[in-house]
Amino acid sequence: MIGNWVATTDEGTQIQAVYQWQLRRHMVSTHFKTGSFENRGMVFYSPSEQNVVQVGVDNVGGSSRSIWHPDGDKAVVRLEYTQRSGETTKMEIIHSKVDADTMKVVMYGVDQSGRLADEPWATLEYKRQQQKPKDKAETTVIVP
Repeated sequence: MIGNWVATTDEGTQIQAVYQWQLRRHMVSTHFKTGSFENRGMVFYSPSEQNVVQVGVDNVGGSSRSIWHPDGDKAVVRLEYTQRSGETTKMEIIHSKVDADTMKVVMYGVDQSGRLADEPWATLEYKRQQQKPKDKAETTVIVP
């Protein structure tokens, strides 16, 4: 999952997802962007909870808290998103590898009892994007 990914919805909307190792591989930073909406987060192992936890915040005042777990060869995240108004939505997102450059993501609603909806909200296919080499000007530090 580490890398830069792009998916396009049936309506033609592009969704960008970036997963990067940070802090000597003790954390993965996340960045999702679609249109003017952006979300940034971090995924890490919490020894006190004995879980892989994700927390995130977005540019419209919302926040999320999630727990990751494996399910066979899939990576599953159970997420609770809280809007700025305080309204919450629960969902489960299932990530699976199609090939080295393709990731399938299926999103389900979760009801109050914790049961997944029978039908997914969405199914997306993300394609890996090659990282652009940094411009030399971006990496040069000029000291007066």
